[in-house]
Amino acid sequence: MIQKLVKFCILFTIFISCNQNKREEAKYYFEEGSQNLKNGLWDMAILNFTSAIKDDSLYEEAYYNRGYAYLQKTVYGTAIADFNRALKINPKDGDAYNDRGEAYYHLGKYDLALSDLNIAIKIYPQYDMAYIYRGNCYRETKKYELAIADYDTSLSINSLRSETYLDRGLTYSCMGKYKLAITDFDSVLKINPQVTYAYLTRGDAYKSAQLLDSAIADYSNFIKNYPKSTTGYIRRGNIHYAQKKYSLAIADFDAAIKIDPLDSSLVKTRQKLLDLCSKHN
Repeated sequence: MIQKLVKFCILFTIFISCNQNKREEAKYYFEEGSQNLKNGLWDMAILNFTSAIKDDSLYEEAYYNRGYAYLQKTVYGTAIADFNRALKINPKDGDAYNDRGEAYYHLGKYDLALSDLNIAIKIYPQYDMAYIYRGNCYRETKKYELAIADYDTSLSINSLRSETYLDRGLTYSCMGKYKLAITDFDSVLKINPQVTYAYLTRGDAYKSAQLLDSAIADYSNFIKNYPKSTTGYIRRGNIHYAQKKYSLAIADFDAAIKIDPLDSSLVKTRQKLLDLCSKHN
């Protein structure tokens, strides 16, 4: 009996020691993954967190961080699966609810996104990003007033996040409130001039408000920053077309066709412009 007890104690000690070693290894891989996550090395981080999970299958933070890395890679389904695992271990993880909500938003599953974001806000009422994504869900479902309210709350928490102004501006544009939209797009470019996409959205707002010269100026700035995109050329060309400046319009559609020669609609529009130009000469 004593020999059996001694043998059991030895085996138990070995078991505990092995588990301790695995936990230490898991922690090492987790720290490596966290560093790679900070550096934007998503694939390396995923490998690290996967190794951590192999050593500790209940490592909630590793599931969450791996899900976050997949989210950054826009692999939304896999990200959601990891957030599900994290929440099964820790149902009070507000970050997991927020990021799963973001993933559902990108997949167009707005009801599921709203459910998660509501929980995230309840856990972390001062987390401005949760209000942004909930506002985006409201905008996509055309609940514009609710969206504006969420963006306002987000800005009351963090008034220097340019994407909030961008999203609120897009919502104001959807509501036909173009002057408010333009003011928000102004704020985007003032806070972060690198968000050059705002030139396109502000240009659209100027166009809708019939401020065509300002729209052309913004589309021109967008073209400078995105010279390989047809969008700026097409929208600027359409304004020139509306203004009956056919030569300028043709030049813009020529540039767009050079970028995308397989777009038949561009070729047809250009031919129509050539015909109009020949009639006026």
